[in-house]
Amino acid sequence: MKNTSIDTITNNISFAKKLYHNTFSDLLITNNKTDIDNRVNDYYLNSQNFRDKKEWVSEDPAEIVALGCSLTYGLGIPQEYNWPSIVQSKTGNTVANLGICGASAELNLNSFLLYLDRVGKPKYVLACFADYLRYSHIADGKFYNVDGPEAKKVVSFLRTSDYTTGKINIKNKIIKLPGEAIDLIPAQESLHQYISSIYIIEKICKLLDIKFYWETWSETTQNIFTKNLFLEEEFCLDKNNHIENIQTNFISCHKEDQHLVTNSIDKVDFSKHKGGMWFIGSDGAHKGIHWHYHTAESFIKKMEMLC
Repeated sequence: MKNTSIDTITNNISFAKKLYHNTFSDLLITNNKTDIDNRVNDYYLNSQNFRDKKEWVSEDPAEIVALGCSLTYGLGIPQEYNWPSIVQSKTGNTVANLGICGASAELNLNSFLLYLDRVGKPKYVLACFADYLRYSHIADGKFYNVDGPEAKKVVSFLRTSDYTTGKINIKNKIIKLPGEAIDLIPAQESLHQYISSIYIIEKICKLLDIKFYWETWSETTQNIFTKNLFLEEEFCLDKNNHIENIQTNFISCHKEDQHLVTNSIDKVDFSKHKGGMWFIGSDGAHKGIHWHYHTAESFIKKMEMLC
């Protein structure tokens, strides 16, 4: 596949998104259930293939747009207990969940642009980004099979000229896609894409008078910003939009568990999930309702503090 024009790039991005969404919804979700979590939870998808029971109506945007990866999507927990839903129940504001499993910051940017174009402008954008090593790739078809006799070439609009022209010989090389960026590219390049994507979201929100607050669930990525990048006087991102205390807030709140279970301010019954999905999701890999509760809390505190 040649990658010679902006139109080709745009088509490839659209194809990659469609491939991902269709694969996840059609093959893994049947009758609103998925084998990933032993068919425990319901996964309702709207016509745009995002985890939302509501259809998005043009020119009637939600008050809040939530961006992120599988933790924003709420993989492994009931739909009403992911952090965007908890923000909605606590604040009374409508929330559109744009979380995509495995998403990089760049894919979050693309999803936000999609929402602005098809639906409209929200009042707030809340983002819980993945770690900076998530990197957006475009493949020339199916995902790679590293056990086969050949690996297909990478077609990515942000790779080196050798990769984008397809001239490099990778017949005998093992390349992973779309998983770990560290297996394919320098970490600095992935960090650049990460920062650039957040920067664009930030500037779009400033231009359109949208309040934008973000954080990351990755402690490593968090440390890069708080201990290094935000110390630079001329760093491009606005530190006031960044939430620094999500991990600290979450870890320090374990003593509140019983209080939350018995006296939830959301008026929901957490007790039935404490032994199951309270700490770990039903898939056994993702964070449970407890984390989502405190993540929602950190966003709400930031909104109240700066409004």
